Amino acid sequence: MTTHKTSRTKLDSMTEEIRQLVRNELVDVSKSPHFVASKRYPSFLHYVVEKALEGKSDELKERTIGVEVFGRKGNYDTNNDPSVRVVAGEVRKRLALYYSESTVEHTVQISLPAGSYIPEFFKMTSSEVAASTTPEELASHSVIQTAEPDFTPSPLRGRFMFRWKPVAVLALLILVAGMQFFGEWDTRIRLTVFGSPFASLPPRSSSVQEPFFFPMVNTRTLPKLISKLTTPMFP
Repeated sequence: MTTHKTSRTKLDSMTEEIRQLVRNELVDVSKSPHFVASKRYPSFLHYVVEKALEGKSDELKERTIGVEVFGRKGNYDTNNDPSVRVVAGEVRKRLALYYSESTVEHTVQISLPAGSYIPEFFKMTSSEVAASTTPEELASHSVIQTAEPDFTPSPLRGRFMFRWKPVAVLALLILVAGMQFFGEWDTRIRLTVFGSPFASLPPRSSSVQEPFFFPMVNTRTLPKLISKLTTPMFP
């Protein structure tokens, strides 16, 4: 696969052939939408280009352009009349837009450097360059490789799950101590550890409203519960 590369070479020396190429380019630029609807911008551009092609770039001064292009008097005040500077800035911008939007190849290009009224000319050279990668190679590199997630349990998982059990046992002991201390619930409620149904309870006095269910842990069931909690969940 090959691509086209364009290079610019500044034209410092002028031959008749180069002058004709620049003049042809000047005609094309003047016919573009960026210049065709105006009189001031093409007039300014034609004047400075012809002066440069004739080797009279030293005459391209603000006052001289104001007098010869815009009909100002020879002693006009350039500070109060910035017409030349404004037009030069607009021509500079429109030249840049013309070449940036152009879809055709240009043999030469005309440029107006910032802060200057002297145009510059460039020879455009197009060459074919081998591309480093082909579209097929780019497509192959763009494929996203995905791997299936690894769901293998970690060997440390059982150890991690086992570490919290001493904390649970301690919390359970504190809970039991608090419940025994306050003695608010009936010690007749018994808890069968892990799966067995709760024993039937005799009715309490009608004057005491008992909750539907509240498991009580006492001294008989506590060892069983601690044994269950301290058994590792994973081998």
